[in-house]
Amino acid sequence: MRKLVLTLGVLMILLMGCQNKENSAQAGNGSDLSKKATYTITVSGIIEKSGFISFGGYDMNVYEDQSSNPCGDCDRQPTHLYKGADTKAVVESMKNSVEKENYLWDVQDSTDTTITLVEKESGQTKDPGTPESVKGLTITGVYKSAK
Repeated sequence: MRKLVLTLGVLMILLMGCQNKENSAQAGNGSDLSKKATYTITVSGIIEKSGFISFGGYDMNVYEDQSSNPCGDCDRQPTHLYKGADTKAVVESMKNSVEKENYLWDVQDSTDTTITLVEKESGQTKDPGTPESVKGLTITGVYKSAK
């Protein structure tokens, strides 16, 4: 009986060790954020004119109003904004655009005025440069390369 208890104890320890090793491997599989580039975008203002917003490899159209949107309310409508959108709406649309396209960045964090993106795969991105914006809106971006 004592051998059985000892054997079961050793098996439990081995299983727990294997479980921890597996969890460590999964955590190291692309999730170490210090090894990935980040891109923090800060937004301020209110959209005053139509045009487009470009950031981190993504583009969003800005329309005067709903009637000037050629897609209208079609099912495959790309992320877009309208004149008069405030900072919070712009950041939310940026977040939606990144999540919808889902190919280069993941959203790491967002507030009413900022969004921080982290590259999906380490080494996949380069400095995307200065974001482009429309009149009334100021957008800045800070890219930090992977360590």
